[in-house]
Amino acid sequence: MDVKFKNLIGAAATALLLGGCGSSISSGPVSVSVIQPIAGRACGYQVAPARLETMTSLSALQGSLGRVVYFPGDVDNSASTLETGAGFLSIDTQFMKGSDGYVASDYRTLLGASLYYAVETGYKLHARLNAAADFAAKDSSFAAKTTIIADARRADSPGGPYVEDNAEYFPHNRADGTLLNYLISYPNRDVAELPLGLNLGIMVHEYTHLVFHNLFYEPGFHRHSNVTEGTESELTLAAIDEGLADYFGYLATGDAAFFQCSFPGENRNLAQPKQLTQAMRDALKTGDNYDSHEGGAVFAAVNYEIGQAIGPEENGKLLSALMVDFLTCPELKGTTGLKFTFEGVARCHIRLAGARSTEVQAAYSRALGGAL
Repeated sequence: MDVKFKNLIGAAATALLLGGCGSSISSGPVSVSVIQPIAGRACGYQVAPARLETMTSLSALQGSLGRVVYFPGDVDNSASTLETGAGFLSIDTQFMKGSDGYVASDYRTLLGASLYYAVETGYKLHARLNAAADFAAKDSSFAAKTTIIADARRADSPGGPYVEDNAEYFPHNRADGTLLNYLISYPNRDVAELPLGLNLGIMVHEYTHLVFHNLFYEPGFHRHSNVTEGTESELTLAAIDEGLADYFGYLATGDAAFFQCSFPGENRNLAQPKQLTQAMRDALKTGDNYDSHEGGAVFAAVNYEIGQAIGPEENGKLLSALMVDFLTCPELKGTTGLKFTFEGVARCHIRLAGARSTEVQAAYSRALGGAL
């Protein structure tokens, strides 16, 4: 990661210390300083205390939402580790007692605590908007099925270069059918701006992929149905998945340009209106020159506009309901499975909006270039 940013973290953390080293760390919910956005300031981040309500052991970075570990190997070549969890390493946490709770005294500890904070932020956001996403309350084994990896390696192809600048949700189905959730922060050695693993919006984006996978993909597969019908449907669904994740990243941070805090050159500002162009539609049909994030940015911008009209969280509730509704939405019914189009998704959303359907319809019509 960027050395200057790392030094800034160290200086900020040191300033919060009283100078005493805690002899023990109490179990249960705890206040700990983490990397988080400065309210109302675009791309402003700080080390500040946060109350981690779901933490059970700060020293082990373990809570009811999972545990934070690191992994020295290549996750793509570690099937046994993904299957059993054997091989993940615990972070040697170094915390000191500060005036407002605990403060990390090294970077890896701060990264681990901040990653857990991001996952808890995403969890609380989704659970508040939709009880179906309150996974910890619904499933007492959710923590055992969820692992947050603070550092890992992965190659895009056998023998290829390692991924250095990314974060991702990585689902793994065990041999017995159990779904394991992996949230991974890669090293981010070359990101000149805010590292992705410390960008709250990006980590909530990844947590939203977890939510969508658990609410949509898993029930779809377990019904033994084809989740998507054809290339265009599959690629459209991938774009919708990305757009949903961008929108909830915005809700978590209040910053429509949260992605650009890490990659300033990307066209991922939700507040900038976007349209689904003919070139994008052509790419959806063939897969040539296709980028799911580009289509996702259109979907996220549409929903930012809807949120401005009906309320950001009110639209968040609609989108969360939409994740579940996709499986039975009549506008998406195909011949052998679900047939996703932007227009079909828009019609599902419009139907769910009820009394606010006019505003939802108007935003989609502008972005999709036609009446719905």
